[in-house]
Amino acid sequence: MSPMKKVCLLAMVMLLFFIPAASGSAAGSVYMNDNSIRVTSGFDDRSSGTLSIMLENKSATDIIVNVSVEGNYPHPDRVYALRENITVPYDRLLDVAMSFHIGTPGTYWVKVIVTDASSGEILSERNNIQIDVGQSIWSNTWTYIAIIIVIIIIAIGAYIKIRGNPKVEESGAFTAMEEERKAGKKGSGTKREEYKGRPRK
Repeated sequence: MSPMKKVCLLAMVMLLFFIPAASGSAAGSVYMNDNSIRVTSGFDDRSSGTLSIMLENKSATDIIVNVSVEGNYPHPDRVYALRENITVPYDRLLDVAMSFHIGTPGTYWVKVIVTDASSGEILSERNNIQIDVGQSIWSNTWTYIAIIIVIIIIAIGAYIKIRGNPKVEESGAFTAMEEERKAGKKGSGTKREEYKGRPRK
């Protein structure tokens, strides 16, 4: 075999080994760290919360991944959120915000899974991420009782203030009006007399 054929054959063998290695390296290069997963807005039984996941792509190209959040406890089969076709840019950090709702107060442990969008291969996985779901103030009966008590107190205070205002007696008001009317008549009579008493020229 000529030296040229040997070089070509060696190059082909190396190429066959390089292609799968390169693809595996690209697929396995999107990962997340435990410290990069955090709750950025609180969860309660009436509103959604947000889980922030920082992904890092160390491959030689942009990679499209699926990010899913699954509940381990107390609903192990329930998927709380799913994001498809997220492009993670090459050699970049990408902060993915996952907003979803858990309707029952309590402590939940969830799992975050990052998979390759084309092959379905799991690229990165983190378990036992704690999410504390609180009770909204509007889910508490005592909130409504307190509001009703405040309204009753305001109404009683307004009633007492109205009752405490001094009232003008009707008879006193009538007497004052009668005196004003008489004073007006006297004034008009005096003017008339003065007019009548003027001598004619």
